[in-house]
Amino acid sequence: MFAARTPQSRHSDREFTVGNILREEVAGALDGYDLAGKLAMGANPTCGGCLMNSACGKGCPAAVIADGRHVGEIDLEQCPVVQITTRPADGS
Repeated sequence: MFAARTPQSRHSDREFTVGNILREEVAGALDGYDLAGKLAMGANPTCGGCLMNSACGKGCPAAVIADGRHVGEIDLEQCPVVQITTRPADGS
């Protein structure tokens, strides 16, 4: 939720809100929340075609959201494939 409040986020914090713990009981709402469906990390062509796809943790959804990208896009700070392919030729 806090990641969605960054200025560059493309998501509303309401997308990740199930209730207000100060005003109501939220246990049932949390139990019914489809976190895996909402945060479908790895739903992109790079992850889909990667040999490490089945073993990869797909990075941090909050980092992707806070960075202004959509859920499912690559966590650029965690993906070893993207890091390897986007490093400068001199290795720095």
